[in-house]
Amino acid sequence: MSEPAPHAPAPHLRPHAPAGEPPPYPAPADQVAPPSLPPAPQPQPSGYAPERYIPTNAYAILAIVFACFVLPPVGIYLGGKAKQQIAESGERGIELANLAVVLGWIFTVLQVVIVLLVCDIFGTVILTAASRGSSF
Repeated sequence: MSEPAPHAPAPHLRPHAPAGEPPPYPAPADQVAPPSLPPAPQPQPSGYAPERYIPTNAYAILAIVFACFVLPPVGIYLGGKAKQQIAESGERGIELANLAVVLGWIFTVLQVVIVLLVCDIFGTVILTAASRGSSF
């Protein structure tokens, strides 16, 4: 076998083998090319931009939970923090934060009124019992 010339492609890359050598990649005679498929349809633009997922601010969710069920003053604080974060980040939840602040104030006032009523009732009971001279 003779060495190929430096400018000639390698034997396995040559389209045709020299006389007397088998072709590098024999193609079977009975193989038929598969039928070509039509091009896949391309999606058409709908005119609307795809919606981007915007998360809800976690402080806004915590604020509504605290304002309604746990400790309303904490809900007021968390609602204010949520409003600040939402203004900076553009997250969703401004409605929850506003509602938490409003409900936080309402429930805080209700709690103060209830505490004052309970103190008044206990004070009245103690003063009444003391004026009658009975002991607990």
